[in-house]
Amino acid sequence: MKQKMIAALLCLCLVFSLSACSGMPGAAQQGDAGQDAEAQTSGSAVEADAAAAAAAARAEKWAVGKPVPLSGQSYVVQNNNLSTRTVQSETRDGENTISFSYVQISGLKDKDLEKTINQKLKEQAEELSDWSELPPYRGIRQAMQRWEGRQPDSIDTYSYVTASFGNMLSVLSYSSAAYWDEEGEYSLYMTRNDACNIDLNSGKEICITDLLADDVDALAWLNAAVEEALTADCYDNEEYYYMGGGEIWFRVVGSFPGLTEDQEYCLNDQDGSLTLIFGPEARWVRNNFDA
Repeated sequence: MKQKMIAALLCLCLVFSLSACSGMPGAAQQGDAGQDAEAQTSGSAVEADAAAAAAAARAEKWAVGKPVPLSGQSYVVQNNNLSTRTVQSETRDGENTISFSYVQISGLKDKDLEKTINQKLKEQAEELSDWSELPPYRGIRQAMQRWEGRQPDSIDTYSYVTASFGNMLSVLSYSSAAYWDEEGEYSLYMTRNDACNIDLNSGKEICITDLLADDVDALAWLNAAVEEALTADCYDNEEYYYMGGGEIWFRVVGSFPGLTEDQEYCLNDQDGSLTLIFGPEARWVRNNFDA
C-alpha cells in the first residue's frame, strides 16, 4: 500500500507548493426571480464576511502559498539550500537518565525567521520530552499503578529531518519513557511522536490538505487511501498487526473516523512517502502505549 500511496500522491501533484485548501465558503448563489433583492444582498454580504473571516483565520494558522490548480502535471522541486544540525544532551538525576536532542537549521537569509523556526523546533522536542503527565492511552493508568508518583527511569527524545525541499522542512521527533523492574528490565515502555512541517518562507505549519492540488478533495482522497490500506492488509480487530514496513504494531478497535486538517504527518524525501501520525487521542486504534 505504501508504494501505491507514493505513486498516487505524486500523480496528484504532491509538489509541496502550498496550494490553497479546498472547501472554503463560496460566493452566494443567485436567488429565485421573486426573492427580495435587499434580503439577497444582505445574505450575500454576510456570507462574504464569513468567508473573509474564515480565510483570515486559516491564513493566521497555516502557511499559504501559490495555487496548484491541476493534478497530473509535472513540477520541478529543488532541495533546500539549508544546513541542519542536531543538538544533543544527556543528564542524570540519581538513577534516572534523560537523553535529549533537537534539530536546528542555518542558511536562511532572514535570520529573524531562522531564529523563530529554530525556537519552534526546540520547543517541539521539549514538549514531547515532558512525561510529567501521562498521555491518554487506553489502559495506561491501570498499567502505571505500581509506579504511581514515580518518574520514568529513562527518557529518550530525538529529532531528525525527514524532508527538506521546495522551501519546506519536515522534522519528526520521537520520545520514549521507560519504567524498569527490580532486575533492571523494561516493564513498561511508552512512546509518542510529533512532527513539524514548516514553510521556510513564513515559518508557519503546512496543512496536510495543502499537499495536493486544488482540483483534488484532499481529505476525501486521503481518507480513501487510509481505508484502502486497512482493508488491503486485512486487519483483524482481535489481533495486532503492522503496516508501514513493519514499523508500527497496532490493533483496530473501532471505525476509522476520517482525517481533519489538523492531522499530524511527516514527509520523507528519500522515497516521496507521506506518513500519518496517530497519537493516543486516536481511540479507534490500540497500540500498546506506542504512537
